[in-house]
Amino acid sequence: MYSETKIAIPIFQKNKEDILKVANDCIIKGADILELRIDGMDNPNPQIVKEIIEEINFPTIATNRTMKEGGSFR
Repeated sequence: MYSETKIAIPIFQKNKEDILKVANDCIIKGADILELRIDGMDNPNPQIVKEIIEEINFPTIATNRTMKEGGSFR
């Protein structure tokens, strides 16, 4: 049995305000899932990531990609 295919849209922004704006735009345009790229954030911490995901209130995965994976985390 196969699951329905979903489209995840990555959000790679530096601050909470920009993340929420882009997330809202993606939701309006029909995203199925959002990918919050933690490695793109300035000074991320678990509390702010939690707050952002709660405010988005939409299916969201949080990822932290290393430079080897094409991300910015060191």
